Amino acid sequence: MCFGDDGADEARADAERAKAEQRAEEAARQARITEGQTRINEAFAQFTPEYYKNFQDTAVAAQSPQVEDQYAKARDKAAAILAGRGILKSNIAGNALGDIDKTRATTLGQIANDAVTQANNLRSAVEKQKTDLYTLNTAASDPTAIANRAIGEATALVAQPQTSTLGDIFGSAVSSLGTAAKADAYSPYGGRVANWFAPPTSGRERVYG
Repeated sequence: MCFGDDGADEARADAERAKAEQRAEEAARQARITEGQTRINEAFAQFTPEYYKNFQDTAVAAQSPQVEDQYAKARDKAAAILAGRGILKSNIAGNALGDIDKTRATTLGQIANDAVTQANNLRSAVEKQKTDLYTLNTAASDPTAIANRAIGEATALVAQPQTSTLGDIFGSAVSSLGTAAKADAYSPYGGRVANWFAPPTSGRERVYG
């Protein structure tokens, strides 16, 4: 009986030691996971709300000057056409220049919306990559390896916004002036053939309502 009790005690002790070792191993694994997650967060620390805002602003700034340059030239060209026909202060001119203004506003709005989309897509890509790395970190519990992987992935995500050279934004609006002018000039209700295409007889600009 004495030997039996000693054997049971030893078995219990062995079991307790095994449990203690398992707890220690699990604690060490959790510590490595925590360290790995910290290293991931450090690698992706640059991706702050300010980073995405700057990314968005950069996208807008890259294309807005193209729009403004074309806009200024289109307004000048349209004004020259309208003034040459003596109708720069007419409702027709107001509508034509208004169309150019609307085209500018629409184009700038599209650029801004595209910049927001790009920033949101980048944010989603960053969060997805971090989530994938967290999962890998939990499975591997190797903070050194996950740190190197995180640095590489974060670096790969850093990029400039995608931009493209804009086409002739206002070309159709300006070219339509000639078409609209001719249509109105030859209209049976306007009777402005001479008025549109002939110099003002008074030497002053004509004003049409």
